[in-house]
Amino acid sequence: VFNDDFRDAIKGSVFDIKNLGYVQNQSNRETVKKGIKGSIDLFTDSPLETINYVSCHDNHTLFDRLKLSMTDDDLKTIIKRDKLAQAIILTSQGIPFILSGEEFLRTKNGNDNSYNAGDEINKIDWTRKKVFYDVFKYYKDLIDMRKNHPAFRMETKNDILKNIKFYEELGIKLPDDKSIAYIIDGKGTGDSWNQITVLINPNTDSRIF
Repeated sequence: VFNDDFRDAIKGSVFDIKNLGYVQNQSNRETVKKGIKGSIDLFTDSPLETINYVSCHDNHTLFDRLKLSMTDDDLKTIIKRDKLAQAIILTSQGIPFILSGEEFLRTKNGNDNSYNAGDEINKIDWTRKKVFYDVFKYYKDLIDMRKNHPAFRMETKNDILKNIKFYEELGIKLPDDKSIAYIIDGKGTGDSWNQITVLINPNTDSRIF
């Protein structure tokens, strides 16, 4: 299933540009947490039943969505929100999906229904890879980490229940009520890392975990 619950929780409903998600205004925290666990608390019997993504060929690209929904943001801030959205996707349980060109901030110039817009809008502008190479490298490093560590690719509901614990479950204090933090038991998943701690700060300033 293409997981639109997770998608909209991260960056807002595709049907309303004013509806913001976790990476824009820190909302939908509980739904994001459920997405991180492969949506086993929502609709799946296994993380292999969910395709996790933040944009595809329909609706706005991730970059366009962030730019249009956060009009006061400068480019640097938009890039940070973009990286955060993809970091959540690529460290979550389930099958990750990325729109071609998203790894260097693909844009369709704000067009959210480009089926008949032609090549000028739908083409992949490869010059953006040079301009936004740091974003490309960030995506690549996330993908490499995921490939190299089975802890991010569990296959059963039981594995997730056994090996992922959020800070709240462990009695560890969070810096605020918007951030998300969890620990994966790498040993339990056969990973080369014994323990993995994932810290997610959606705020525009730093936090100490």
